[in-house]
Amino acid sequence: MKIGFFTDAFLPQPNGVSTSVNESAKELERRGHEVFIIAPKFPGYTDQETNVIRIPSVRVSKQPETRLGLSLPNRSLKKILSIEFDIIHGHSGGPVTLLGWEIARLKKIPFVGTYHTLWNRYTHYFLKGKIVTPKMMEKATKIFANRIDHLIAPTKRVEKELRSYGVKAPISVVPSGIDVEKFRRTEPGILRENLAIRNDPILLFVGRLSREKSVDFLLQMFKEVLKKAPNAHFVLIGEGSDKKKLERLDKLRMWWDKLKTIFPDADENFEMHVHGESDDSEVTKLIKAYKMKEMQIENDFQAIISENHYKVADWEKARQEKESKKLHEEIEGI
Repeated sequence: MKIGFFTDAFLPQPNGVSTSVNESAKELERRGHEVFIIAPKFPGYTDQETNVIRIPSVRVSKQPETRLGLSLPNRSLKKILSIEFDIIHGHSGGPVTLLGWEIARLKKIPFVGTYHTLWNRYTHYFLKGKIVTPKMMEKATKIFANRIDHLIAPTKRVEKELRSYGVKAPISVVPSGIDVEKFRRTEPGILRENLAIRNDPILLFVGRLSREKSVDFLLQMFKEVLKKAPNAHFVLIGEGSDKKKLERLDKLRMWWDKLKTIFPDADENFEMHVHGESDDSEVTKLIKAYKMKEMQIENDFQAIISENHYKVADWEKARQEKESKKLHEEIEGI
């Protein structure tokens, strides 16, 4: 089949959607399909893949850099319209996804979409959350999702949330795929060696250091861990808009590096991988990547993390409600 991936996030953006789109395209091509990726243009970046079509874009966010695709009548759009797609798959739900939806309607072919991101958790990126609210994103999701042929959710929880918005379209739960071979090319013990930590327990976070990852929540939980395990270490590996803010918290022992520089072996280098996102799709991905097995919690500091793990969802919701209330008070005072 000729498959069109219309995505608002793609390389060189270092995020989960970009990775998922790239890995999915490679696997479909390995199975004999022809995949075309349509994404916003990033000045100065050259694609290694041949079937990537870039459309004009404008930058709407500097950190992390986010670009908005523009459907302008140029060569790229002409080329896209000339391709006889069998199906179009939208990713992210932005302007490029909408372009794919319009082309699918024009060509009378199926359109499916993957709801990678719970957008009501990301409104702070759009004018600091003062214009676009979480409830607005939920309503927009409902309107668009009910106009497509099929929707893909990465987890059961995302499916449940979409249904709570009022989405009636068919939904299939398909976890994002991961190339596990990338996680086998490591040297056992490299993390402990680089950080000079021999036998002390390590809690590891690997990911983008930004607000929606709720690393500050993990830091709060780590204070509780230290009460039970004073020799524990919380290692953060990643980059992001919150890095400088987190570096100022010098009460904890933390190390910083790029994700590509250190990626330890899950079985030998640390006791636990922790995360603070309220979206459980990240847990699903990690279990696949590290091939972790479910295990009995045997000591106090593991129990603390377990007991507080899902509190982040309510904690994040309360924070959003507080900010929304503050905004309404500011508007009423004008």
